[in-house]
Amino acid sequence: MEAAVKHSVPADPYLDWALATGFAGLVPSGSGLRLPLLVRRRPEQTWAELRERLPAGASLGARTAGPGLLGTVWLDSEQAATLRTLVAATQLAQPLAAGLVRPAQPLALKPDRKVRVVVGVVDRGGAFLNRAFRTPQGRSRLLAYWDQAVLAPESDDPLLGWRRPAEGYGRELLAPALQALCRRASSARQEALIYQQLGMPELVAAAQAQAPDHATHVLDTLLGPPSPWPAAHSAKPTEPDWAAQAPAVLVSVPSVRPDQSTGAPPVAQIFEALQYILAHAQALNPDAAVVINLSLGMQAGPHDGSLLIEQGFDELMRLHPRLLLVLPAGNQAGPALNAAGSLAPGGQARVAWRVQPRDPTDSFLELWCRGSQQACAELQLHVRSPAGERFGPVVPGQALELRDARQQPWLRLSLHAAQAPEQGSGPWRSQALLALAPTQAGERGGVSAGAWQLECSRSGGNAQPLRLSLWVQGDQPVISRGDWVQSHLQAAQGLSLGADGGLNALATGRYPLVVGASQWLEERAADYSAELGSEVQSAAGPEERSEVRAGSKAAPLFGAATPTDAVHLLAAADASGAEPGLLAAGVLSGHWVRMNGTSVAAPVGARHWVNWLWGHGLPPAPAGEPARRWRELVRYAAPTPRPRTPVGQRPPRLELRPGRLQPRWL
Repeated sequence: MEAAVKHSVPADPYLDWALATGFAGLVPSGSGLRLPLLVRRRPEQTWAELRERLPAGASLGARTAGPGLLGTVWLDSEQAATLRTLVAATQLAQPLAAGLVRPAQPLALKPDRKVRVVVGVVDRGGAFLNRAFRTPQGRSRLLAYWDQAVLAPESDDPLLGWRRPAEGYGRELLAPALQALCRRASSARQEALIYQQLGMPELVAAAQAQAPDHATHVLDTLLGPPSPWPAAHSAKPTEPDWAAQAPAVLVSVPSVRPDQSTGAPPVAQIFEALQYILAHAQALNPDAAVVINLSLGMQAGPHDGSLLIEQGFDELMRLHPRLLLVLPAGNQAGPALNAAGSLAPGGQARVAWRVQPRDPTDSFLELWCRGSQQACAELQLHVRSPAGERFGPVVPGQALELRDARQQPWLRLSLHAAQAPEQGSGPWRSQALLALAPTQAGERGGVSAGAWQLECSRSGGNAQPLRLSLWVQGDQPVISRGDWVQSHLQAAQGLSLGADGGLNALATGRYPLVVGASQWLEERAADYSAELGSEVQSAAGPEERSEVRAGSKAAPLFGAATPTDAVHLLAAADASGAEPGLLAAGVLSGHWVRMNGTSVAAPVGARHWVNWLWGHGLPPAPAGEPARRWRELVRYAAPTPRPRTPVGQRPPRLELRPGRLQPRWL
């Protein structure tokens, strides 16, 4: 073991760890990766100016342009350190095993000014041949399908329809190819054969096992035809609605690999997916509203809207006032993943972080502190191993890095200098990250498993409070699956375990609408449906949050529960506590599967808002901040039952009004 090394720390501690380890913890790993970064450019520079300064071979994302400050950059992993000197902020994303390819020639989309709402879904998977996503005449309702997870074909495939998208990675099917495939898919068996020919083994495996495909269930919940099942068992309405006619764009983002920590989620790919959907919607009808459901989430993060991808969500909604982004509140399950509390002057606090044995992935524990600039500057950190070795202290602007005899980093504890609030008011904030190499023995493994302790203390005598919030980053995105490698917090002193709730770390921005889960028959919030913890203060400030709370209390709810400051609507995700989940389409036409969680509740709520927008148009926009118009939507409920309209006929206009939300509709 080498002595600790201290040095100044720039932003993006996950990228710091990746650079220190030579990107060994990522999958694919090592040097030679094509790395996407979500970036915020400096306000004084343009994207064109940044492009001129990029290292040779690096490139801006295909749709990174215009007045926005957020965009994507693709570059070799060895160039990441150089890029950080050129931009204001970065967030590490999932890498590619190969470089970008030259895109195919674009195909023009035939405009349709009659379309009032275009629906987008960003998820994983998607059985796009399912009849749930076709018109009564058998035509696909999808404008495009982009599979980001698979390497782009070297050339377009005229037989199967795969194309190289403008973004230069993944593969896409546009409307002509989707229509041709739908004509061939005359039965469920034919659908399975076509998925096999298209090189989609995950869909084939899910079909054979009759298991849910996440994106398929979400897409059917959001825009599929009326359900043949009783209302208590289905995630969809029992009668025709506008959503069942809406055109859609589906994007499948890369999955987080089981052998990789979620320190590098596909944030750049998610941002480009939103841009992709917007481009297709504007080509179809620039005056249409665009409702995008993003039933994905993260565990750790600031949970105050300041995460770079959350800033990207807010910016896209600000620049595109017709865009509504809907997110799930997140699911709370399993052991404690967070702790929070106040650290008094001269006080001490510690947490015991249990890292599991035989974990093949890196493990991460985040700490966020909020307070005055002086209070944040007083924070000191130590780390204690399961054997009792104590390392530190680490003060703001420093990092502690321990290397083994092979010069491989096995521990890194970094603490950022405090940053001023971006909105000009509110607390200062700094971030710390404790990163550990795998506990499973290997080329860079063998770190001790057991209870690691992070010790927090304050030097100086500043009397102002300092709020601490600690989050475990997940080894798997859904811990309720029982993944044995998931680290967790087992004890805390001076802090409260679980005090930060379990809100989705992607769902605390200023403008997106957030949907929690409820149980249909019991008319109450689901026990697992996450909320924002009392220790977390939004970056938007208390005035913003209180306004949201007031609007939410006026909103009708599905059930008797009251929304929190951060959850704007509760929608059905379970029939009851004894019968979890709701039914929607499986992979193959005619197959039904059950899923639950706020990933189901989000498209239930999004469908409600699609119907409102199709029938009424955009809600009024507050002066000076058009993106705040979406808060008005939480005030409206679905109507009482109305006569069934035969499938294929034009549904009646939805006369939505304030009032109690009828369970049969959400």
